[in-house]
Amino acid sequence: MADIPTTEPSDIRAGDTIKWKKTLADYPASEYTLSYRLISGANTIDVTATADGDTHSIEIAASTSDDYVAGEYEWFAFVTKGSERYTVERGTLTVLANPATATDFRTDAKKILDDLTAAYKTYIASRGHIASYSIAGRAMTFRSAEEILKQITFWETKVRAEQAADKISQGLGSGRKVLTRFR
Repeated sequence: MADIPTTEPSDIRAGDTIKWKKTLADYPASEYTLSYRLISGANTIDVTATADGDTHSIEIAASTSDDYVAGEYEWFAFVTKGSERYTVERGTLTVLANPATATDFRTDAKKILDDLTAAYKTYIASRGHIASYSIAGRAMTFRSAEEILKQITFWETKVRAEQAADKISQGLGSGRKVLTRFR
């Protein structure tokens, strides 16, 4: 079994068991209860740590995280003791889709890129006579093929950045070469 992290995760996968420990010198678990609230639009997730001596132990069961909605969340950590409450940290994390139930793992940037590529193919097939399109309830109007290509280039950059970040988070490196010169 892997070591349990001592910091909040930057991403979690819905449907997985999630664990971390937190030591707060000014707010020991023997005296304070540590809680988290994750917020993303209308979605909220509440998590309460248990005491392990003076360390706060956070464990979310797979059956609990199974229903988490994928997306970007802002989290707040706060401690309570009786009627006292103190916000101690905040940050962001990503809830990744549950592979057992999700049907589309593409990011928003990848979905947009795919839609733009489809629009460009339609535009070219019509020999430039179609300046607008509608796919899956999304509609867009363009003045030229160059405008579509400009958007495709923009979103390709976003998708490549996401893919590089994903590789780095998996410890695989970004795939980019780093060149150095020694004198």
